[in-house]
Amino acid sequence: MRRGNIWFILDNNHETDGVTHWKSLDLKFDSQIYTLQALNDSAISIEEVYRIADGWPVKVNPVGLWNRETGLIWTESNIWERRRNLEGHSFLCATEDVSV
Repeated sequence: MRRGNIWFILDNNHETDGVTHWKSLDLKFDSQIYTLQALNDSAISIEEVYRIADGWPVKVNPVGLWNRETGLIWTESNIWERRRNLEGHSFLCATEDVSV
């Protein structure tokens, strides 16, 4: 199970491209940072913000919507399903044989 901080940020100054003010942050692939933006007086859009790897562009995905009539509507896909496209990035890893 994933552990760590989950951030919800009220974004009243949403840029038209959705990423301008996130470029300077150290966002990770497993970040759980969500922005909340008012669409009007009774609806709020929710987007997740992350990077595939250091130095890569910021990714912004819509994940939910809240409004007064229906309440919260959240995507049915989990975080790893939404982020499964690594856009060609390769992770470096190693294994160790621990058999006796």
